[in-house]
Amino acid sequence: MLGLAHPGRLGTALALAMRANLALVLWAEQGRSRATTKRAEWADFVAVGSVADLVSRSDVVLAACPPIATSEVARLAAGQQTVELFIDASGGPVADLAEIVDGNRLVVATVSAAPPWDERGARLVLSGRPATRVAELFAGGPLTVVLAQ
Repeated sequence: MLGLAHPGRLGTALALAMRANLALVLWAEQGRSRATTKRAEWADFVAVGSVADLVSRSDVVLAACPPIATSEVARLAAGQQTVELFIDASGGPVADLAEIVDGNRLVVATVSAAPPWDERGARLVLSGRPATRVAELFAGGPLTVVLAQ
């Protein structure tokens, strides 16, 4: 089960790209805006109360939020043995997260748009020890997944 900490545009797109390989996508509705709520409802994500609730129910956590919020989500995930993978798509400093989340659970995801003439579309670059496991979650989706060396 995927826990999406903040279903903004990027987080929602990434969660939907994994949808075929996940049973359920949860999102934390506490403190979110009406626009976020509408986006999550449109995507058919399941609402839970707080980010702590979300993390406690998820085996994969996706943080596609501002780096300061990502650190908070990472701390919660690091304390949960049930969280197998923590995916950071915040674009923030990786060194900070590496001090919080075990390297066997941390994957950094970066989305890059293809030039207009490239038919492959957007690329998702994954780095971290469990990057191959995360790539499997995106199998069959619309993104071209690249594993960083």
